[in-house]
Amino acid sequence: LFLSRKPSAVSDQHEPETLPNQQQAAAYLIAMGAARANLLAKQYCEDMLQRELAPKTINLRLCALRKVIACALVLGLANWKLVIRDVRTVDLGYIHKINDNDVIAMFSYLSRSTKPVDLRDMGWLRLMVALGLRQKEVRGLDYPDDLDLFADSPRVQVLGKGRREKVWLPLDEEVVADLKRWIAVRGRYPGPLFVNLARDPAVHGKRLDRLNKPIHALARRSGIAKHIKPHGMRHWAINFVCKLENGDIPKIMEFSRHCNANTVMVYVRRNKERVADQTRAISRMLPKRGDIGESTLVPALAT
Repeated sequence: LFLSRKPSAVSDQHEPETLPNQQQAAAYLIAMGAARANLLAKQYCEDMLQRELAPKTINLRLCALRKVIACALVLGLANWKLVIRDVRTVDLGYIHKINDNDVIAMFSYLSRSTKPVDLRDMGWLRLMVALGLRQKEVRGLDYPDDLDLFADSPRVQVLGKGRREKVWLPLDEEVVADLKRWIAVRGRYPGPLFVNLARDPAVHGKRLDRLNKPIHALARRSGIAKHIKPHGMRHWAINFVCKLENGDIPKIMEFSRHCNANTVMVYVRRNKERVADQTRAISRMLPKRGDIGESTLVPALAT
């Protein structure tokens, strides 16, 4: 895809503009040789940085390229290595980029609007925040297979990251009400729950492929000047639960559905409000100057 989009990334004019499948792409990369393959990998990395892809996404793709050449080296198909390095990952301090006021502003705007696009956005945004869902989990929902809104305990089933089976998650009454309003506008026909409402007939009614454009437009309509990403709403929700549960790792993992406790610890460590509370608690516990004599504080110095 990179070669077909940017044929000038390599110097040879006779190279193919398209690569039909992964096998041909791998064979083509191996046949390029060390110099040209490393140059192409570097240009590919720069291209992804210009498109502002997440560092983890870039590193995952670069890792795949390195493994292709590593396998070729083991099989005797190449005698060189791909030495492109991973990009430096951004510190997860950006989990605080979306604050409470931003979330309130978006929900305040959506609660006043009756436009179909806003009813749709209220549905997926409320669902994402209430359950801490990932963008792909929200986009992958189907109606009515993944929803059970009229049961005594309403629920939704999602396919988590790296999972093979869907799991049912409970819904509260506010989420259920917003989903029912959106479904009334959408229609009760089976298919993707959240669909594109663009005027273009080629995409109208089809599954939302990305939530970036909808949330950017929503932020503008809500008067927010920040560049907000959909996954940032999940970060905000997990950070909120982190404060609510006072840093209780098992409870936070139950909400976020992370498999690795170290990932959750990032939220705990980056929770500056919690650190400030801990600092104040320690300060209150320790004796203050004048409460007791210096000879009691430091008996060695008194002698």
